[in-house]
Amino acid sequence: MTGQANGRPVPGLGGTGRVADELYLIAHHELTGRAHLAPRAVGLGLAGALLAELILADAITVAAGAVVAAVPGQADDQLTAAVAAQIAGEDTHPVADWLAFLARTAAGEVAARLAHAGYLAPPPRRSWRATRWVPVDPDCAFAPVHAITSGIVHTTPDRSAAALWLPTSTGLPGPPPGYGQRLAAVTGPWHGRFAAFDAALERHHPAGTAHHHLALLAVDPGHQGHGTGSMLLRAYHATLDDGGIPAYLEAATVRTRRLYRRHGYMLRPDAPIRLPDGGPLMWPMWRQPRRTSSPALP
Repeated sequence: MTGQANGRPVPGLGGTGRVADELYLIAHHELTGRAHLAPRAVGLGLAGALLAELILADAITVAAGAVVAAVPGQADDQLTAAVAAQIAGEDTHPVADWLAFLARTAAGEVAARLAHAGYLAPPPRRSWRATRWVPVDPDCAFAPVHAITSGIVHTTPDRSAAALWLPTSTGLPGPPPGYGQRLAAVTGPWHGRFAAFDAALERHHPAGTAHHHLALLAVDPGHQGHGTGSMLLRAYHATLDDGGIPAYLEAATVRTRRLYRRHGYMLRPDAPIRLPDGGPLMWPMWRQPRRTSSPALP
């Protein structure tokens, strides 16, 4: 799903691709914006995540428990560039010292970066005790949590596309904890329709064979039509094929149904799924793994 902030689309499951941003969303409630942990714990975690971003960008080097070098020009955004500049201007200090120093302001600075990216906004009524931010789209804020704890998110290097896979055992998959309350909070007066949609998909979800469920494949509109989604599919299908694991999905349009057929998916016998009140048809599809012995179609 996507939301809007200041006229800009809010990315969905792929997130910003930054370690500290994803950690911030996980560490805070997706509706109220309140932290799940004590402020010191959140600050230290985010401080470590910022250092991790700099390490991944080759902007700092860590050796023998200390930050021994910094290259500010390697940082790819304003926040990490500022942190790298601070490190470059100091003598060598232990990582623990930098964690303690950065933890004091990390939460506010990462929140500001997320707000600039369109993910967070001030709450309707600001608390006089502390500055707090809330997600612009609670559903997008919650999705990384479920994906990290129960699934696998694959993205392109530039985060222009993302695929969410949910490994499923032989039984029917269950919703994540608190899903019903979160769904009601996000969908409001349309909650009944969304609940009926979920129920219809669940009734048709295959049981009896372990598989991976492609819950979402999303490509930025500016990158569609260039094979970006197919690239993500091929990469993950190679992993599934190596493990002899089938895949399942629900196609929502004729166009996507054709796309998935080109990647080895076949319509299940119970297709299509007919949604209540004349809703659009959904097309359940199953892919057998290639180059290995394949389980029978459930």
